[in-house]
Amino acid sequence: HMVQGFGDVFAELALQRSGDCSLSIEFTARQFAEGHLLDSSQLILGHAPRFGALAVRDLTWDALAQSSSSLAHVAMPRLESLAIEAKGDNARLPAYLFAKNPPSRLRTLTAVNCKLYATCPVFQSHITHLSLVRCEVWSCLDDMLDTLRSLPALAYFGWDISRRSRYYGSYMAESTCFLAATRHVRPIALHHMEHVALQCISTTFSAILSHLELPAHCHIHLLDDYSLFGDLFADLDTIDEILRGLDVSLGAHLSKFHPPTTTSGIQAFAIRQLVGSDAGQKAIAV
Repeated sequence: HMVQGFGDVFAELALQRSGDCSLSIEFTARQFAEGHLLDSSQLILGHAPRFGALAVRDLTWDALAQSSSSLAHVAMPRLESLAIEAKGDNARLPAYLFAKNPPSRLRTLTAVNCKLYATCPVFQSHITHLSLVRCEVWSCLDDMLDTLRSLPALAYFGWDISRRSRYYGSYMAESTCFLAATRHVRPIALHHMEHVALQCISTTFSAILSHLELPAHCHIHLLDDYSLFGDLFADLDTIDEILRGLDVSLGAHLSKFHPPTTTSGIQAFAIRQLVGSDAGQKAIAV
C-alpha cells in the first residue's frame, strides 16, 4: 500500500524504490487542490499498469472525471480490486476505461453512487465479487441478466437501491422495468454464487430471483424498505403481495433443493419487519 501526502519528491522516490512491485493506491479529495489533481498524484497515475488495487473514494463528479480520464488509455493487467465511491450526483465512469482492455486479474468491483456502462471493460473481467450501491447500470431486467450471464464466476452479487442508500445518491431504478424479462426465457445459471443481497422493492427482487438459477448453498438476503408504511392494517395486503412474490421466486428456489418435509435441510429462514428511525418508516427483510 502506497502512503501519499508527502509531496512530489517522496512520491517519486517511493515509486523508484518499489521497483516493479504491484501498488495498492487510494485516491480521495486530499489528492486534489483547488479542483485539480496534485502533481504527485499524477505521477502515481503514470504507473497505473502496476496497480493491483485501486480505491477512489469521496470524489465529486469532476474529480472522478479527472482521475478516470487518466486511466482511459492505460491497460491495467495487474488490477485485482477496484472500488469507486463518488460524492454527489452526475458521477460516471467512461465506457472506454483501461484502453478498452478488461483487466484479466480483476476479481472485486465495488461502486457507489455513479453511472457505469454495461459495456465497460470491468464487466468483461472474471469478477467474483460485484457490489453496486445507488449505481445506474441497467435500464431493465434483461440488461441486468445479460451482465450476470457474462460473469459465470460470480460468488457475490449485491445491488442496493434502498431508501437508506439515498444518503449516497439520488438514482432510482424504474421498478416497472425490472418486473419481466423478454430476452431471457430460461433462468441464468450462476453455479458459483454464494451470496445474493438485493435491497429494492419486493416486486423487483422477486422478478430478479425468478430469473436466476442459484446453487443450494447460496445465501440470500432481501430488503424492501419502500412498500410498508407502519400502519399494521394498511400493510396487511401489501405483506400478502410480498409473500406471494417470494413464493414464486425464493420459494421456488428453496423447494427445488429442499422439498417441504420435517427435515428440509434449510439452515435458516426468517422474515422480519424492521422499524426505521422515522415515524411510519418500516421495512421487510428476508
